[in-house]
Amino acid sequence: MGVLFLQFGFRFIYDAASRTEAKLDTVLKNKTWSWILARSEELVTIQTTYDEIRVKADEVDWWMVLWFNFAIRRRAFIGWLAIKNKLSTRERIAQWGYNADCLCVFCMGCIEVSEDRNEWQEVMDWAIKKLKGKGLRSTICKIALWATVYYLWL
Repeated sequence: MGVLFLQFGFRFIYDAASRTEAKLDTVLKNKTWSWILARSEELVTIQTTYDEIRVKADEVDWWMVLWFNFAIRRRAFIGWLAIKNKLSTRERIAQWGYNADCLCVFCMGCIEVSEDRNEWQEVMDWAIKKLKGKGLRSTICKIALWATVYYLWL
């Protein structure tokens, strides 16, 4: 490394996360140069790491209705599952092979999910239009909406 140190200086060796006493064979593998610079000028933060590994998707229009400062997280989680249509409905439980009555708990006349999806979409459309912002009325209505979903689900 003496020649490399003389040629490139200490910063080159430091950026490669090596030592000035290192031997040349530590950076050669099968007679090929394989010295990867381990340090960079860019600051690595949790945010930059998260941005690199997360799956980037289009922004959804309902996120502000669900995720807000005063949201109760367990209720928001159930709300998120409801929005994604991933709650364990009676219909879904019956598909898993368990003996479950698929009639709607409220009307007792239709299959639980088939007609309720339209009603749920209407509620979400209303919430997206009417519950914008961070005002007191909007915040209270969001809390009430997700509390209702949460307790209906229990």
